[in-house]
Amino acid sequence: MSIQPSENIEHENTPYTFTRANKGRVGKVHLQWQLPELNGHKRSPAPYAPPRTQTEILLAGIWAEVLGSRQPIGRNDDFFILGGHPLRVTQVQKIFHARSGNRRPLHEFFSFPRLRDLAKIIDSSKNHVPVTSSFSIRHRAQYGEWIPLTSEQKQKWLDDQHRQTPLHIIAATFHIEGELDIPRLEHALHQLILRHDSLRTSIIEQEGEVYQYVRDVAFSLPLITLRSGYELQQRLKREVEQAFDFSRGPLWRIALFQVMKSSWYLSIIFHSIIADEGSIENFYRELEILYRDSPTVKTSLLPTLPLQYADYCLWQHRHDFSADLVFWQRRLAGVTPLTLPIKDRLPVNRTVTKSAGTERRTLNLTPDLYSQLERFAAQHHTGLFTLFYSGFALLLSHYCSQKDIALSTLWPNRPFSGLSGLIGHFANRLILRTSVDMTQSVSAFLQQNHQHLTATFEHGFVPVQRVLAQTDLPYCDNGQHPLCSVALVMQQSDITQLNLAGAKVTFCPLPEIPATFDLLLNITLQQGRCMKIEACYRQDLWSCDIMNALLGDYGRILAALNSAALLADVPLANSPARKFVP
Repeated sequence: MSIQPSENIEHENTPYTFTRANKGRVGKVHLQWQLPELNGHKRSPAPYAPPRTQTEILLAGIWAEVLGSRQPIGRNDDFFILGGHPLRVTQVQKIFHARSGNRRPLHEFFSFPRLRDLAKIIDSSKNHVPVTSSFSIRHRAQYGEWIPLTSEQKQKWLDDQHRQTPLHIIAATFHIEGELDIPRLEHALHQLILRHDSLRTSIIEQEGEVYQYVRDVAFSLPLITLRSGYELQQRLKREVEQAFDFSRGPLWRIALFQVMKSSWYLSIIFHSIIADEGSIENFYRELEILYRDSPTVKTSLLPTLPLQYADYCLWQHRHDFSADLVFWQRRLAGVTPLTLPIKDRLPVNRTVTKSAGTERRTLNLTPDLYSQLERFAAQHHTGLFTLFYSGFALLLSHYCSQKDIALSTLWPNRPFSGLSGLIGHFANRLILRTSVDMTQSVSAFLQQNHQHLTATFEHGFVPVQRVLAQTDLPYCDNGQHPLCSVALVMQQSDITQLNLAGAKVTFCPLPEIPATFDLLLNITLQQGRCMKIEACYRQDLWSCDIMNALLGDYGRILAALNSAALLADVPLANSPARKFVP
């Protein structure tokens, strides 16, 4: 049943501006959408009622942990209204499994977003299925043992072979002002290295196979004095471009630069073969705790890690994914890659390198629009990710002139709670597929995609290389699979924040890192309930005109979703299929 709008608002003449920065290398598109409140969409917080049953108390604690809420969670609260989205729903499901021994299907957590309703369905069901051994580690890696790489690690290793510049890195630089205790910082980093085996990992090739192993390393924080800001920029550029020695390790590096004896800059670079965004969050959080902790304290404030990253690698290598692969074979049957409106419809014989330069455009959504989207998602018992995904699929359908839309997203992929505090590369790519029918109602389209996402997340632990093998689509000349060339990612938090007690720490933009997607839409919730949508794309593929139009139209689609009855009613300012596609 579709939701009838209480008020129709025309958006065709909504003003917006484009601004360019950094001599044309990196551009930003700022669209500040100002919409009036829609009647009937007022958000009235549910009256607080404390959890009553044991299941309600357990769920309330898990919700607070996953959502990062400082306010008590009540039995009348709705998970999606509190800011939950599909990726967080799966976190709740996994943690609930681990702590209760009750293995519940993922669709229950989507279908019953109100805490008391979810607890009731859990308690009333007689099918209490204990957690199976398929999601527990039964074999622990031994120190010094050669451990096979995961599928994602092996792909990253292959991508970086014989390259002078690493392709897969996570890099950050922080400007530090105020009091900085360098010995304390060095001690905290040393404790982290001892705590996480992945920070002492090397990779070797032996008889055609690739292995990782952990070894002891000596650590001291490099302190480098520079004479100017220009010299700092050149040094940071070299840090980003410097290749890692896989056989020697470690596969991350850190350095502290002092400029003009007054400013400190901390450079941290991980090869993503041992880290993902969740790992960077863990690294920053533990560094902050260890830096606050006195070096003389023998007992760390951090809990003991039950597992190490090598244990997960061993589990993935031995796990049987055959049942999940049946799902993916059916899900991707007859899939059609996107036909993107890229520059000049690049000839088939033109080779595009993965090291192509990166361009960026930014779309900023106002708090008002963010709140409206949040309420609209809650009305459909889904999360914001479903809305952003649905809007992006509709956009791509227009720009690619096709109904079958397949793109990818990054999945946290930590199958059991013992992995949550580790540093390692767990993230997996998931292929999201939907069909766009312009005669369909917006409500039905959202429900369709909600169901697709739920099923996809249920089987999201299969390594993407094994999923892609279920199709007969060949890789492109640049090593990119056509189903992974476009991605939509929703970050749960900003990984550009680091706090060191007694100092002011500010994130500094880094030199551009080569694009690993033809087009990546990265969505992040900013302070003040503003939503930032950053488009990162390869400059050799996309023209500025197409990307500016694409982001502008995406904003219009998001603004119109809750007022349009049919997909055909969602407005676009441009006619991309006619204007950009030959």
